Amino acid sequence: MVMTDNDALNTLLESCSQPFVAAEITGKIIIVNQAFCEMTGYAKEELLQMTWTDLTPIEWWDKQATHIQDLLSLLQPVRCRKEYMHKDGHRIPVELQLNVMTDTEGRQKYLYTFITDMTDRMKQERKIAEDSFRKMFHASLNPTLLTSFDDGRYIEVNSAYLKLIGYEREEVIGWTSQDTDTWVSNETRPMLIEMIKKDGKVSNCEVSIKTKSGGNCLYTCLNQLD
Repeated sequence: MVMTDNDALNTLLESCSQPFVAAEITGKIIIVNQAFCEMTGYAKEELLQMTWTDLTPIEWWDKQATHIQDLLSLLQPVRCRKEYMHKDGHRIPVELQLNVMTDTEGRQKYLYTFITDMTDRMKQERKIAEDSFRKMFHASLNPTLLTSFDDGRYIEVNSAYLKLIGYEREEVIGWTSQDTDTWVSNETRPMLIEMIKKDGKVSNCEVSIKTKSGGNCLYTCLNQLD
């Protein structure tokens, strides 16, 4: 049996570990490889009945359209990031390098891209960012705490904050500010919550908090509270 160029190309794409998809200019998918099927959770037969938009969360539609327009007008590969929707509903962060294929007369026929699944890389980037934040959080000489927005439950505190209020770490983590009777005024937390809702942050706001010994101290909120 003699292998044609198309057969060789199809074999190459199928054996490629990097997801690949090609579509008509309208977005209708016409070619996928097995790696793309495995990444999205769909069978090849299902994908060939879909468009790129079917796989893309709605908030990415405008950006996707802009990237495609840039590709078609500049005729230069466009590298971009977006998300795909897996068949089971979870999102897949991906990086694409969009390309356009033209016919012998220069007419734009198809869009195609090799895709990099960014899930593991983004987890690693997030871990690095979290580790960096954790180091800065605990190294800060300013009293610093992280609490939940809904109920004021302590998630993390640094040594400077514990020194300020006189508690041990295990006495506050997992408890709420109400449990520890943190605020001198019951109006303080609602006031801070209202500031966050309005401005997205609390800045240069001086509040009074109670210490374990029963005394009061002033605490200035300087940074954004999320």
